[in-house]
Amino acid sequence: MGDTPRLLRTRLTAIRLDEFLKTRVVEIAVHGLDMARARGREPWVTVGGCADTREVLVGLLGFEPPASLNRDDITFIETGTGRRPLTGDEGDVQGPAGGRLPLLA
Repeated sequence: MGDTPRLLRTRLTAIRLDEFLKTRVVEIAVHGLDMARARGREPWVTVGGCADTREVLVGLLGFEPPASLNRDDITFIETGTGRRPLTGDEGDVQGPAGGRLPLLA
């Protein structure tokens, strides 16, 4: 077996199993944030779920968001998925990346 990635075949395409699993983690993490907000609770994501979701969003963005925004991971996830809009100041700091958000909606 070795390092050969396992492919998952769908009706439209094939995707590496590890990448498919990351999409499921993103879905669960973001849905959990939605549920917490809907119930009036503080949002939270497990450390692993947050890391995987951040990795996917940074991959879609193509680079790390500017450090000057000083965002925590949950804020980045909410902004990257359209659950939180950029403020005017954030859009100015983010520059051309601001026009690319949200990355997922």
